[in-house]
Amino acid sequence: TTGSNNTFSGNGAGYNNTTGNYNTFSGDMAGVSNTTGFGNTFLGYNAGWINTTGNYNTFSGCLAGYANTTGNYNTFSGNQAGYSNTTGYYNTFSGSGAGYNNTTGSLNSFSGTGAGFNNTTGLQNTFSGIDAGYKNTTGSFNIFSGVHAGYSNTTGSGNAFLGNGAGYSNTTGNDNTFSGNGAGYYTTGYYNTFSGVQAGNSNTTG
Repeated sequence: TTGSNNTFSGNGAGYNNTTGNYNTFSGDMAGVSNTTGFGNTFLGYNAGWINTTGNYNTFSGCLAGYANTTGNYNTFSGNQAGYSNTTGYYNTFSGSGAGYNNTTGSLNSFSGTGAGFNNTTGLQNTFSGIDAGYKNTTGSFNIFSGVHAGYSNTTGSGNAFLGNGAGYSNTTGNDNTFSGNGAGYYTTGYYNTFSGVQAGNSNTTG
């Protein structure tokens, strides 16, 4: 290798690095596939395993950022956080399994165990809480805050669900604002605003 200012610790860590610089890989097989990527920090068993040319990523946890290849400026913290990310960029996933299935989705922030677990290509989402936005796949521009907030949302976009279980059943509805624990729990409609504990709880498709 002609790379410089690298620190590799662990069996196979940084094994294939050629010209990548300023990388820190710690853990068995961490960053094993990295060739020219630079400014990366991979900490944990198999962290950043497939990363080749991705730059300025921080993956901390067993299998965190495992499939990342060329994605840049990502921060994944927690076991299997951002596991499937390939080319997505500027994502922050914190918690075990957070953003697990994200592939090319970018500019997302998922905080909590299982938050944004199934997001694949959704953009600019903020999910905070255990399993918040768990089923979201391609929905974008959503804000879900609370345990199971927006849990069933798949392609719905432009929603704000604030509170435990808020907007739980929404799947494809857009531009809803539900504030309060259980608010809009069964709603799958559009352009609704519910504020208060279990507000709009019985509304379904309106």
